[in-house]
Amino acid sequence: ELGSRLQTVLRANDNDNKTILFALDIAHMVDLPGVSQGIPYLMVEAGYTVKQADMHGVGCTPSPYSAPGAKELGYCLTPKFKQQPESCNAFAKVVGEKLSEDQMMGRIQLDDACHSCDNSTQTCACTTTWENTTLFNTWCTDLQANGTSGQVLEATLKRNPQSTRTGQLLVEKTFNAKHYGCYALSCGIPLLEEQALRNWYKSDPDLDGGSVQLAPPASPAPGFNWLMLLLMVLFLICLLSAGL
Repeated sequence: ELGSRLQTVLRANDNDNKTILFALDIAHMVDLPGVSQGIPYLMVEAGYTVKQADMHGVGCTPSPYSAPGAKELGYCLTPKFKQQPESCNAFAKVVGEKLSEDQMMGRIQLDDACHSCDNSTQTCACTTTWENTTLFNTWCTDLQANGTSGQVLEATLKRNPQSTRTGQLLVEKTFNAKHYGCYALSCGIPLLEEQALRNWYKSDPDLDGGSVQLAPPASPAPGFNWLMLLLMVLFLICLLSAGL
């Protein structure tokens, strides 16, 4: 399998009928039997024609060619040698474009309890409540892109799992349903969780250790059926009346 950096470069560009110039460290050129293969060998296996460049008298001029790089395509935090199906990535792009226009799509995030937990110096757990989600849920599950449809997943974040330390940033804290998002059914959940954890590390420099779990939202507990109770009472009254 191609090295992760090389994969990123090749995925980020349309390389048909183009000549790519690589400057490689000698360590990446050498084949180590039973350990690893050099970049030239891996590129030949992937279908590229590879040859050593003759640099004598070469005068390079700036290329007019440009394309989105690894950062623009969201590959910077992708775990090494792991990829989601193309349908997963294409679906995420569609979702991102839609949410850039309307981030919440009517959803209401009630997070007061988790603000208190986040500031606490004691081990704690909290749950973010999401209201008015019907429009978002329907849009997500009805959305079709690249042969796959959507699913709604909640992200539970655990800070410092199993920590026995003390202090606001060091104790164990669990944030249930912290995020509420739309993902393709074709996406691998473990890889989504790993990418979400990497994004958490990126956004929170104080995070010492964490875990992320994605799961469908829990179904709300059914409310008490007062109508059924009223019907039962009326039925009992009728029985008693008939007995009299």
